[in-house]
Amino acid sequence: MSGRLIKTAAGVALLFCAFTAGAVEERGKGEVIEEAKAKLAGGSTSEKLEAAATLEGQDMRDISTFGVVEFLAKTIKSESNPRVLQPVARALGNIGRKAEGSMKSDISKILFNDVMRSGDVHALVRAEAIVALQELADFKGYEGGEIKKLALRLATDANTPGILKNACFSLLAAIGDTTIASELEKQILSEDDKIRIPAIRNLRVLVISKGYKIPPTTVTRVVKEVENERAKEKLRIDLLQLLATAIRMGTRVTGMSELIEKLIKRGASDGVRLVAVECVGNTQDADLMRILVQVYEDNKGKTENVAGALRRAACTSAGEYFGPFGDKGDFSKYKTDLTRLADMCISALMNDPDGAVCREAAIA
Repeated sequence: MSGRLIKTAAGVALLFCAFTAGAVEERGKGEVIEEAKAKLAGGSTSEKLEAAATLEGQDMRDISTFGVVEFLAKTIKSESNPRVLQPVARALGNIGRKAEGSMKSDISKILFNDVMRSGDVHALVRAEAIVALQELADFKGYEGGEIKKLALRLATDANTPGILKNACFSLLAAIGDTTIASELEKQILSEDDKIRIPAIRNLRVLVISKGYKIPPTTVTRVVKEVENERAKEKLRIDLLQLLATAIRMGTRVTGMSELIEKLIKRGASDGVRLVAVECVGNTQDADLMRILVQVYEDNKGKTENVAGALRRAACTSAGEYFGPFGDKGDFSKYKTDLTRLADMCISALMNDPDGAVCREAAIA
């Protein structure tokens, strides 16, 4: 056999091997997916949970080739155990986030029609679907409008379970629906963490994304709650951070500078005091610049964790002043205070033993 024929035969053999290997690999993937489908259809609860994760973890080409989405959609309709349905809904959502075009749209419709709209489906499962729909649904189209209407109805229905209600509020906040703001304003003062924490997060989303201005009456109530030393520390911290975000986005908070100064100076808890220092820069109040220097000096040389955190917060807040005042041409008016802040940050960068403090000083 000539050398040329040998090379040709070898090439054909290599191509055959590559084709065969690809076919074997394809069959192997198909077997894995079919096995997972069988477990999800008739296995034990633990096997079903494992199967849902296996199907979710396949690459998009194989998900399309082996009908994974269609099978998960059938499972949504046939399965009754919420422990299984929740990861199945999550799997659909995660696949939808990676999908494009018609597959993304199909998954969105499945989650809306078969899960979110169904009163027979457990609240945990419906909440899982709603979380996914925040990213999957086209809220400019008809379906998006229907999702929004249902979310608003569920969010404002007293009989809606808490976890489902929170998911609806999160979806509405994510798409910038300010009609829920008044309800969120009531919830942010709740002593129940399960109500307050998502409400504050959602109201903050509206403040940032839609420029929502918190009304003066609500601001006054929030300020009073922050001032209340008998209130839970976590509640005071959450509300103080909300006020700082609102100020940054243009909400007017009368007396905020005085409140922050009082919290820093008059022995509030370490947690509240730390957040107050972090909020100083948001106020853009020139009179508070001196307090940052004082906080840093008072905690210099101390090794306790809270002392380092306060020095770090002072440097972070200092950085909030340099750009805005320079941009507005106010540097000459506040030159002395700004120079002291700059000196504080330079000193921290050169001498502070805490690396996190040095980093914030450098950024400032």
